[in-house]
Amino acid sequence: MTAAPAGRTRRLATTALMLVMVAAAAAVTLGRVAGLQPLVEQSGSMLPTIRPGALVVSRPVPADAVRTGDIVSFRDTGRGGALITHRVVDVRRTGDLLTFETRGDANAGSERWTAPARAEIGRTVVVLPYLGMLVAGLAEPLVVACLAAVAGLLVAAVLAGRRGRHGRRRGRAVSRPRVPSSSGTASAR
Repeated sequence: MTAAPAGRTRRLATTALMLVMVAAAAAVTLGRVAGLQPLVEQSGSMLPTIRPGALVVSRPVPADAVRTGDIVSFRDTGRGGALITHRVVDVRRTGDLLTFETRGDANAGSERWTAPARAEIGRTVVVLPYLGMLVAGLAEPLVVACLAAVAGLLVAAVLAGRRGRHGRRRGRAVSRPRVPSSSGTASAR
């Protein structure tokens, strides 16, 4: 009798895991379609606002839509093109060229850089604490391979369980015990 609850629990766990995997894939796909860019915060330069390991989600906006106080992600040519996420502390326009001054909340110094007014800059939409560590871990090739293997095994187990369950019902006749009736003749219950 314990086989039925264990089988039911396994099916529920398998279904839940598959739903989580499908939901994660759908969220990533929909985010990409909506133009969202996930970034993992690597440094403590934006403490306490953004902690290392947080997932920073940004959306590309025209440079002339960025305002003082916005948190933006940009390529810093002074750091070899590294992607930096800092707060805008000043914006100045000269013709069609914008000069930005940005600074990490935990930094004393700032950086200055320019961009054409119509260039796209990533403006932070949401910060999800700790989730960046998970995303970074899941992006590792070995982890991706293991997750794919687990997903394949789960699908195979579900299919084998269904095939086995249906095969037993169709393949064998179900015998019912004969129980004597009150009239003394045997009957199937």
